[in-house]
Amino acid sequence: MQSKNSFAWRGQYHDDDRKGPKKKSRVIKCKFEIIGKQPDGDTWAVRPYNKSLVSLLDNYDPANTGERPDGTWSGRQKNIDTRETHFMRQSQLGALDDRDAAMKLLGWGPGSIKYGGSSGMEVTSAKPRVIEGYILADGMDVYGRIIAESHVGPLPEGVNDGDEIEVTLDLVRKSVNAELVAIGFAYASLYNSALPAHRALIFELQEEARKKGLGFWTKDATADFEYIGLESVTLGPPLNPKIARRLIECAVNRREFGERDPLSVRALTQAEYFIHWLTEIHPDRNDYVLIGNVKGGWGTMKRLGECFRVSGKDNNRLLWLPDEENIFNVVYMERYKKGK
Repeated sequence: MQSKNSFAWRGQYHDDDRKGPKKKSRVIKCKFEIIGKQPDGDTWAVRPYNKSLVSLLDNYDPANTGERPDGTWSGRQKNIDTRETHFMRQSQLGALDDRDAAMKLLGWGPGSIKYGGSSGMEVTSAKPRVIEGYILADGMDVYGRIIAESHVGPLPEGVNDGDEIEVTLDLVRKSVNAELVAIGFAYASLYNSALPAHRALIFELQEEARKKGLGFWTKDATADFEYIGLESVTLGPPLNPKIARRLIECAVNRREFGERDPLSVRALTQAEYFIHWLTEIHPDRNDYVLIGNVKGGWGTMKRLGECFRVSGKDNNRLLWLPDEENIFNVVYMERYKKGK
């Protein structure tokens, strides 16, 4: 029998039931650098003044430090997700708008960055060359990226480089991460490792942007959209990037390996196939999510595939179950084992 703490468990969940949310973050003074890099809306390079501080972060791996040859690290911005620029060689329309909004908040305004290279995405020049700031880092991910909030400008008064601090709501609100959500150029992407108060703030900022129709919110179709293939995601309306990545991978997998499926599976519409793909083919992509009072720390744990149903005359639409909590206020369960 599965234990209560196994991922197969269903029922009420509270933050205290598992590894609790991290209470403090590491302050790392740094420079934000983009020349020679390919920044997007939620990932950009950081150069710490004191590189040894990175080794103190949770999940730091001496065998895979994540440090680039030029002495920078990739900084993956926590609590947010932006439209994909190059996932599985695919991109979402509007992804460059998210990137440009992030660069502007960091300090690179319109016309201050030139892009080129073989992909057209590499920064060839930027004015200024670097931006001074600091990150509030929580740890490293499996790719060696630093998971952090980004802040432009000097350290807060009384705070020193390398300190571990409790991140106040005021600091969260002033982060580039939160600002991107507030102007409608980033989706909230919250995990149970985030403090409930921080989750509530990010969700609140997102809801305000959505109600005002800021940024991509005038066209977002995540809760009810037509999914007939890869182009539905890459050329269609804005979709939550977490969902978009699952949809892209599903479509690519079906194109490459779908002929191996039984006839009954081949007959499924793309929307129907997505649910089958999550539950039967790639259950490792069938994320565990918290539904319900997730802002306060409570919620019912389900699998992502349980939260959608197929709809439409030709069964080609994916509809977020109407009796569930708003799709934009979902908390994803952290996977604690490395590589998962």
